[in-house]
Amino acid sequence: MGGTNQCSYKKERVMSALARIVAIGILLIGAVVSAEAASMGPLSDQDREDIKKNYERTTKRWDAAFQNVISEVRESGRERWGFGATFYFGRFVDVRGLVVAHVRLGSPAERAGLKQGDFVEWAVLVTDTGRHEVGIVAQRDATHQETAYGALEALEAGLPRAELDIVFVRPVLVGDHTELQRMLAHMSAVVIQKERIVEAEALAKSVENTAAPLQAALAHGANTMIGELANVRTWEEFLEREEILVRTPARALDRFWDATVQEANAFIAGKNK
Repeated sequence: MGGTNQCSYKKERVMSALARIVAIGILLIGAVVSAEAASMGPLSDQDREDIKKNYERTTKRWDAAFQNVISEVRESGRERWGFGATFYFGRFVDVRGLVVAHVRLGSPAERAGLKQGDFVEWAVLVTDTGRHEVGIVAQRDATHQETAYGALEALEAGLPRAELDIVFVRPVLVGDHTELQRMLAHMSAVVIQKERIVEAEALAKSVENTAAPLQAALAHGANTMIGELANVRTWEEFLEREEILVRTPARALDRFWDATVQEANAFIAGKNK
């Protein structure tokens, strides 16, 4: 199998999910001003009001950010039906189409004889809505490639009670030369990667349970700071108190956020292994 295109459609879909998590990892620690940028001098009533609103926005953003990550993790680990094979859009001889990228051990795909590197020519997907023939082999033009991408979605649809017949080609060494064998695989969808359902919930709970006290510490510091604002006369006084009450717990929360994003990304990326 030569000249394959390793940039898979599956990978693109996964990366879009990871991008959503990374995108919310913006700097949410929110002092209204920094020590360098602050105009040292009296703290006005408007300054106090701006600080209060900023703290309120910050705590809400933290909550939304962690809820987003938790939802992504749970979605990644939810119960899925499938056949246990993943594909990428590659090249075989003078045509392009779907190549088997991975076959899960013990899956219907493995029991049906499908192997990594097989080139899928055609598929028939039978679901509750009827029988769907899926032509997969494509030429170079974009229209046919899009059809092949649509076929990938069909093959990995994960629908309960789905039946799949795949016509595929495999190079086989016969004597001193290679012959192409065309074969048929039949399989029924099952719940795959059951362990991920448990793993996803455990990770989501871990994030939730660890983030909660950190968020509470930040909220408590912010609320305390808000309560003291009436007695804070200058920016110097504000920044000194804010460093203890707000920035210190915010840094701890920020460090946990970075670690959480890395762990969540790794877990989500692993759903296609």
